[in-house]
Amino acid sequence: MNWTEIVIKVLKKDLETTENIANMIVPYGIYVEDYSDLENEAKLIAHIDLIDEKLLKKDRKHSLIHLYIKESDNPAE
Repeated sequence: MNWTEIVIKVLKKDLETTENIANMIVPYGIYVEDYSDLENEAKLIAHIDLIDEKLLKKDRKHSLIHLYIKESDNPAE
């Protein structure tokens, strides 16, 4: 099966609204990248203090929403 990936860059403050809209459009293929609270999330989820330096350099003001649309669903629409 072929998929088309669409990436939407949004301000952190707009993430929840944009993610909700994206879920209505493509409920089966969404991945969110949000590094705004990386240190706290790493401690809560993985119980670690060491974080890869590449991750620490990620944009903290914006989030990325990746939408994956099946070819049969006509991604051009």
